Amino acid sequence: MFYVAYTASRTLADSDVAPARRHADRLVTLERWLHIDLELWLNHRISGWLPLALAASYWYAVLLYGVTPSVLIWLYRRDSCRYARARNALIVTTAIGLTVYLAYPTAPP
Repeated sequence: MFYVAYTASRTLADSDVAPARRHADRLVTLERWLHIDLELWLNHRISGWLPLALAASYWYAVLLYGVTPSVLIWLYRRDSCRYARARNALIVTTAIGLTVYLAYPTAPP
């Protein structure tokens, strides 16, 4: 049920990318002003070397789509109380993230 709600909420996002790009530009400007814009430096270093860029992309996918459900399954089998807290935390943070994205979309995601 949560996946259906997640997918449905993503369809509510505006398909016009212009506002999302403007929002992203504003966030990058804020990061630079706060001197916390490490992503640009890191992206330039990683994207300049294809093997490292591919490894980083796969690492992200494995962590997101592999480790998260694996940890939830492990917690479910080991400690149902911790599983419930972890599951609820994941659901709440995902809902907050989607709400913020719908209210203030940024691109690229």
